Amino acid sequence: MGFFKKENQISSIIKEKLKANNGKALMPTLRGAPIAFWLSPTGMGIETDKLPNYILEWEHFDEIVKKANSLGGKMYRGDVIAMSGGKLGEEIPYDCMEGFIASELLFTGNGMSVTRRSTYYSGILAWAGIITIHRSQGNGSFITVNIKYRNS
Repeated sequence: MGFFKKENQISSIIKEKLKANNGKALMPTLRGAPIAFWLSPTGMGIETDKLPNYILEWEHFDEIVKKANSLGGKMYRGDVIAMSGGKLGEEIPYDCMEGFIASELLFTGNGMSVTRRSTYYSGILAWAGIITIHRSQGNGSFITVNIKYRNS
């Protein structure tokens, strides 16, 4: 992994683990059955049938972990707010996973609705052993970056 930039470490780990698993795996969820995901035929990232026509891009995984680390290694997901029609910058804060993905990675405007994506990004990161997903303790579910990947 010596030729990868440090900021690409997270996506490289996911790629290698997924390739070692024949390109397909099941991500954990907080509720319900695990969700299937696989390497995108385009090579741009990961796909799941739960988000048709959407690629979870490699760089997004790096940026999510980087943002969570900048928040002390803990980041709220904001998925329930997104599912119930919350708007970016209003009900959905910019520093939760849904707000960060929407504003910084997908360039969604302030006040716009957000499509829930944190479930899939966090599920894949958890599958790869990079983060841990936690149930709500009153403020919504959240992730913590595992010690090995802090400040990556």
